[in-house]
Amino acid sequence: MARRTSRYWFGYMVVPRAIRARMRTLRADTGRSNSTLDQGILSRFIAEGHFAQHIRRMERVYKDKYARSLEAIRQGYGGPLRVLGAHGGFHFFLRLPDGLDATRVEDTCRRNGLILQTAALQGTEKRETGIVVGYSSLTSETIDRAGTLLGRLLRDG
Repeated sequence: MARRTSRYWFGYMVVPRAIRARMRTLRADTGRSNSTLDQGILSRFIAEGHFAQHIRRMERVYKDKYARSLEAIRQGYGGPLRVLGAHGGFHFFLRLPDGLDATRVEDTCRRNGLILQTAALQGTEKRETGIVVGYSSLTSETIDRAGTLLGRLLRDG
């Protein structure tokens, strides 16, 4: 994990004991290192449970965004939709209703201000065509507005 703030990189790695020596050598060979102060701050942040607390909070945030996204799309569509990969955290795969062409849906959405990605998943029984719905960086208002619009566009074909 790494994060860039202004001109400094902060990060850490958790590696198996068996490769720690090699990773230390690799780190030294690249000439990149974090200051002892930065490492100490990060270590304390993790040890005091702040990182785990952040992860739990973000899990709740993304779970809420997922539910809100799906509800907005369902309201616009007016019926049930098939979702795959809802456990992902930042996006899900929405199966296109039968009879809809993925390329046409993508073009229609783009013309209406929605940028999305179509995809095809090969399952054991058949190929699933759908769209990838990402919501991690969206505000609640955007989720409501864009989700409802997406649902309507899917409904109207």
